[in-house]
Amino acid sequence: MLIGALLFFVGYLFQCWPRFFNPYFGVDVWRNLSIADEIRKYKRLPRRNLPKYMLKGPFDYPPLLNIFLSLFSKKWLEKYQGFIAPLFDAITGFILFSFTLFLTREVAVALLAQLLFVTNPLAAMENASLTARSLGNLTFSLTFLFIILFTVFHSWAYFLLAIIFGFLVIFAQKMASQALIMISVIFMLFRMDVSYVLIVSLSILVALLLAGDLYVRIASGHLSVLRYFRKILDNRYAHQVSGNIALKGGNDFIDKVKSYVNKQPFLAMLASAPLVTMGLVLSLWGLIFIPKSFSIPPELYLYHILFQFCLWLIVLYYFGILTAQVRAIQFLGEGMKYLVFASFPASFIVAYVSFYEIRLNANFIPLVFSLVVVAMSVAQTVFLQKKGIVNDRQRTLTPVLRQVMDFLQNEPGEIRLATIPFSLSDIIAYFTKCNVFSSDSAFVLGNDPAYTDFYPVLKRPLEEILSVHNINYLLIDKNYVNPEALQLAAGSKIVLERENLCLIKR
Repeated sequence: MLIGALLFFVGYLFQCWPRFFNPYFGVDVWRNLSIADEIRKYKRLPRRNLPKYMLKGPFDYPPLLNIFLSLFSKKWLEKYQGFIAPLFDAITGFILFSFTLFLTREVAVALLAQLLFVTNPLAAMENASLTARSLGNLTFSLTFLFIILFTVFHSWAYFLLAIIFGFLVIFAQKMASQALIMISVIFMLFRMDVSYVLIVSLSILVALLLAGDLYVRIASGHLSVLRYFRKILDNRYAHQVSGNIALKGGNDFIDKVKSYVNKQPFLAMLASAPLVTMGLVLSLWGLIFIPKSFSIPPELYLYHILFQFCLWLIVLYYFGILTAQVRAIQFLGEGMKYLVFASFPASFIVAYVSFYEIRLNANFIPLVFSLVVVAMSVAQTVFLQKKGIVNDRQRTLTPVLRQVMDFLQNEPGEIRLATIPFSLSDIIAYFTKCNVFSSDSAFVLGNDPAYTDFYPVLKRPLEEILSVHNINYLLIDKNYVNPEALQLAAGSKIVLERENLCLIKR
């Protein structure tokens, strides 16, 4: 366990090191801190969205992360927010180590599984800033693990634990809830066992009984987000002003990556997930050569678990491919997001089969490939971290942006601000008194045309949108768009210009 704890800290630092060089990176982080501040201040969850967001709707995002954040002081969170999301991933990796050690009684297998998990480039980039994704993956992995253990051992303790963590998934992350429902239905149909859907249904029922109105808002918000992504599918990666998908990337590394993912989703999945891809190959091998579950003697519980881990990975991998390639279901999420939820079984499968082959056939090839995957993952992760986090300026609280915010904070009267690109709005709302033209309500995304008129692509003349909503300031990043291209009214004037940022008063 001591070695596992050591690898816990190594894996944690591996994901955190970019924050020593760029501590204020991220977009969603500032919205999460704003909600946590609201919870801390009023000792309860908000029912409506935060007052600084102009487009109004119910508070309908899963609040588990925000509740956790509210336990810490505002000042502490601002300083250390970049170190929180990787912590949940490191915990998941240590749970994987402990589970593998308990199941196999082999330290080497457990260490390899943990090493594969903590070096996974998908997870590292998901945890680049403070979002609920790593918490979603933690609760999802534990929920489905306990569901599998219940179907193997028929212990009511596992049954109750699965319901508890299923309940937490609902309040942790929408994507995790969606993946859990989907995989449970597929497992039920494939295994002809209602346990999977029964446990998830009971988790939903508990959520409805204990947090009825909040759960209804979260579920409604989730459906609203799906409607929104279905509406904007063609423009999801487009430039907000020109509407040109090719221009979206510009010189920004993260936008270039998103543009490539949009053009070549399947190749992007293969390139970004060497661990899960190797796990898929070994899972298909396992389903051929490991006896089918109904013919495995009950005492060989390890093979029952391994069989279901193989299915777990295969289902998520192929569903990820479908959502990436089939236009009709692309609104269900980026294919790579599903691969994150397959990292837990993939790490176990690759580690177990690597040493299984050595024991059984003196075959070191899987182990060699596993170590190659680790090396590839480390190199890929460091490259992405350096280019996407350390060198980032578009999603970072820079000294120049601080100057702009100081100016806004000292301006008299009410400030109603729009930003281009849209991602600047959350950080402005957090650090200043400005009301921003945005929303933190999922309901607004799918139901308020004012939102989709402005983002992801301007559907109406910008000047018309600004006038209708009485917006008196516009902040733009000149690296993203030239002010002259916006065709603002004659009375508009630049009141502050600092490097790439330009503040216009109307």
